[in-house]
Amino acid sequence: MKRKHMMIACGLVGIMLVAALVIIPNKKTELKAGTYAHPGFGSDAVIIIKEDGTYTYSPGALSSYFGAGSWKLKGDKLYLTSSLEGEIYFKVENDTITAVEETKDRANYMAPIEKGEVFTYKN
Repeated sequence: MKRKHMMIACGLVGIMLVAALVIIPNKKTELKAGTYAHPGFGSDAVIIIKEDGTYTYSPGALSSYFGAGSWKLKGDKLYLTSSLEGEIYFKVENDTITAVEETKDRANYMAPIEKGEVFTYKN
């Protein structure tokens, strides 16, 4: 009799685990293609994420710098890579990307971006 009760209990636990996996949503980070902006040099600094896996960057209208490269998303981290200048990453949350590291000490990469700067999705 105890064995029968144990088997029923194990079966119920198994059913509850499967139900929990189906009911609990699988949280997936999504990155929208488009423009992410932050106050910049003479106008918004913008990072344009393109669906083809590339990006462009401008620190603002008064800057002559223009960055470009490829991007990839791993979990909630957005990696921007330029073959000439290296890689920087951002944390993706809802409609924002937040710089996880600074670029001020890097030669020419992404112009100065400070850790914690938030770029907000515009379109």
